[in-house]
Amino acid sequence: AWRQLREVPQPDAEAVKLVSDKLDRATRLVDGVAMQLYFASGAQEEKSNKPEKSLIPVELQRFWRDAEPLLTALANEPHPHTAHLLVQTLYHLLPCAPREIFMLAAQSILCSSEKARFQYESLAVGDVVKLIQRVLADYRDLFRTDGGQESECLTALLRVLDLFVEAGWAEARQLTHRLEEIYR
Repeated sequence: AWRQLREVPQPDAEAVKLVSDKLDRATRLVDGVAMQLYFASGAQEEKSNKPEKSLIPVELQRFWRDAEPLLTALANEPHPHTAHLLVQTLYHLLPCAPREIFMLAAQSILCSSEKARFQYESLAVGDVVKLIQRVLADYRDLFRTDGGQESECLTALLRVLDLFVEAGWAEARQLTHRLEEIYR
């Protein structure tokens, strides 16, 4: 609706306001879902110093299975705050299904970067670098070539890093120097 309205040479101000209000409400709703998943997963506990009851690995695995369809849908949402929450949630869930979760995080980062310039958000770079550092440290096998073919995860990793390096983030540039760890 927004694209169609923007294609009209002189859109009616009231129509623009109506569509804008609807889009704002939809964005808040989607972002609210992402926030609820973030808190329900226990991802916020990694940032707090308060010892709270966190999900045990079996519960976290079940949470992943149950929430996967919603997380997958959210990965296609371009709003930077939604992508930020999703990356943090997926970081927390990473042990449940490393390959699938990394690819979902990469999809979210790439979608939000393409449509809403997520790669220029100062909060984004920290979380993206943290996610990549963890995957390189704990799940580097995801990036190894398979039968002479570049792995899907490596392709996604390189695309994400390219975005953040091109955006000028030193943290992302420094991370590119660690890529040889994949082959150790």
